Amino acid sequence: MLKTLKKFLSRKFLLTFASLVISLAALFSGMLGDVGSALAVISAFVSPAIYVITEGKIDQKALSMISDAAKEASECVTTPQKK
Repeated sequence: MLKTLKKFLSRKFLLTFASLVISLAALFSGMLGDVGSALAVISAFVSPAIYVITEGKIDQKALSMISDAAKEASECVTTPQKK
């Protein structure tokens, strides 16, 4: 629970969320032209997508490191050592 809360309070997440909110506010303000509206929609979806991809790669690397350590530990336990 604390780890999840820590992720939501990270600078990366807060900046991504702020970018999404600002982009949507700009889009719905009605003050943008066609090009501005298109850019607001693009930035509203690109920032969260990049955040999700980056966090996924970080989690994948951490899981890979844990998996490798577990394999090494199991090999040490199951392999008889020579005296």
